[in-house]
Amino acid sequence: MPRLLVIDDRDQTVEMVHRQLPQLETVARCDRRIPCQVCEERTRGCPLRCAHDYAEAAEVLSRQASLPDLVVLDLHFALPEERLLPEDKSELPADPKARRSALEGLRRKQGLLILERLRRSYPTLPVVMLTTTSFSHR
Repeated sequence: MPRLLVIDDRDQTVEMVHRQLPQLETVARCDRRIPCQVCEERTRGCPLRCAHDYAEAAEVLSRQASLPDLVVLDLHFALPEERLLPEDKSELPADPKARRSALEGLRRKQGLLILERLRRSYPTLPVVMLTTTSFSHR
């Protein structure tokens, strides 16, 4: 069965992927071989269904005997500052308002930063990017 890793800050994406691609086995952060959609932990608020940031994705990929057949990667991540790439944020403005704006910019392009890291470490890993964020052109 083809294997899929979802990298998204929202577990709802995992549920959507299960509904749309039931023929794929989801690679979860736990080591259970039970698909998330039938695992009894799913209804107990399991936090291990997908990788919610780059650090969790790197952890999952490093534990796999082989790479997943596909990664579904979100574009926008609503994460706290300490979980965002890049790790070194010394270049960000010190002014609180400017810093908030810069962090929002990092959140909006977090998926691209994660993709860059994945390409460096796993150049043959197939990645599909998605977003549920709407964009307005002004």
